[in-house]
Amino acid sequence: MIESNGLFQVEDVFFINRGKQKEQIAVLGQVKEGAFQVGDEVIIQKQSGLEIKTTVVRLLAFDPIEIAFKGYNVGMALSDVAITDISQGDIIVKRLDDNKKS
Repeated sequence: MIESNGLFQVEDVFFINRGKQKEQIAVLGQVKEGAFQVGDEVIIQKQSGLEIKTTVVRLLAFDPIEIAFKGYNVGMALSDVAITDISQGDIIVKRLDDNKKS
């Protein structure tokens, strides 16, 4: 079992293009455990076992939200991730030690 305070199951992956801003990768899925918020450092755990670090830059439901709790179906925009870095079935993890605030 992964020790975490957040698990997110990726169901779909797509590009967000906001005009002149850099394209971002966004994922759709459900928060399975814990909660995620904008600014969280997270790890994409690929089905192959590879791990990729990234940051949550935006959460989307019907309107932008700041926190997504267990059971929420949301879109999550991620920083510095390529479309080939993430796919359906991957897990996004927020580990306990990665987001401690001092």
